[in-house]
Amino acid sequence: MTEPTTATALSSREDLGALLAEAAGRVHDLLAAEHPVPASRSYLLPVIGILAHTPQVVGKLNEQLERLADAPGPTTPAGLFALASYAAGLGWLSESLTDLTAAVERICDQADTAASAEAGTEEPAPQWDGVPELPVLQAAAEAANLPLDAYVQALSESLLAAERIDEACTEIAESLANDAALVLTAADVRLDEDPAGLPTLVRTLLARMQVTP
Repeated sequence: MTEPTTATALSSREDLGALLAEAAGRVHDLLAAEHPVPASRSYLLPVIGILAHTPQVVGKLNEQLERLADAPGPTTPAGLFALASYAAGLGWLSESLTDLTAAVERICDQADTAASAEAGTEEPAPQWDGVPELPVLQAAAEAANLPLDAYVQALSESLLAAERIDEACTEIAESLANDAALVLTAADVRLDEDPAGLPTLVRTLLARMQVTP
């Protein structure tokens, strides 16, 4: 889609809805993001794509939010609704990126500590007997200069971190898309004291915090 290029271009409901839909697409695309990872850090494969690309998306959404806030549109009920949804989505994505970055730093620190031990030469513990992926895991552990158990631990934590941010991105993207549809099709879109009238993203975040507006 063609992005609005001026503040005045964001004054219509069509453009406000398009902006939310574009943001939803950017966040959704993060789920399939890929990025090369060195063999020494291959345990980060589950998170490296989304970790590498999310800062760019956050930066772009922040630019768009500033333009949306400065546009005439947010003085209207639909504009305020879109602004609240966009801000909530950006805040949630930024927080998720912060959590992911901290998790990756912790995983790498633990792996670096474990790398001081002899890696790749020890016999696998009995619990690995019959594991079909054992040869692949052993090869990856050797390339990362990690004991097998330490490598699997790092990979497991990486998978959990990936699951958490994937869930967040899915909810953010779906909520932005839903709010875009509301802006475009709802007869009356406004922010008021009725929780049902709040943007999907705002209601989702409030529910997660177990807060009643």
